Amino acid sequence: MDKIKIVFENEYFFVIEKPCGVVVNRSETHSGITLQDFIEEKFLLSSENEEDPEFKSRSGIIHRLDKDTSGILLVAKHPKSFYELQEKFKSREVEKKYLCVVLGDISEERFEIDAPISRNPNNRFKYAVVRDGKEAQTYFEKIKTIEVNNFKLTSLLVFPRTGRTHQIRVHLAAYGTPVVIDPIYMSQKDQELGEILGVGRLMLHAKSLKFEYNSKEYFFESETPKEFEKYLN
Repeated sequence: MDKIKIVFENEYFFVIEKPCGVVVNRSETHSGITLQDFIEEKFLLSSENEEDPEFKSRSGIIHRLDKDTSGILLVAKHPKSFYELQEKFKSREVEKKYLCVVLGDISEERFEIDAPISRNPNNRFKYAVVRDGKEAQTYFEKIKTIEVNNFKLTSLLVFPRTGRTHQIRVHLAAYGTPVVIDPIYMSQKDQELGEILGVGRLMLHAKSLKFEYNSKEYFFESETPKEFEKYLN
């Protein structure tokens, strides 16, 4: 957990830059150290959490990032800011921006995927575009397409308008352009790209958050991981 950085802190919340490979929430299926453990070790959260089981069970973590996604994460210091900021996410008042690299040549400069998401009926460990799933919208802007070892790869800015589990990854896989080195939504054969490209991680990064809280506007932007640089410039 030495690589976790606190990029901002005030009386209401703090902002973490989460590395790739770190699990955010404790669960029965994960026995290792999580981001929750780091938070509880480094910060003395409000004693009110004893009276607020949700705040306590999530250690103030307002939203989630997948284990293999790096980037900005927001954590509340007490129940009041936890619920107020959580509501801003639910009401789509938070602008989230991601960077990703996908397999394939995307010609559109801008496009949107509006497709409902739910658990994959054939595999409960995956999510999928399902007709009666929960509403999910993601907006994309193309950065560039490059060719590496005869593979076309496209880098994208991503603006999720909803916050479904695995939303960006599911939408891009359904579009036919999975996120590079996605262990769940990319085929086994395509995952061999990692060795060819010299990339050992999911190429998805939570770049920034923008929101207003207590009449003040906040903007937080994380460092771009070095693995992304040649796909962006």
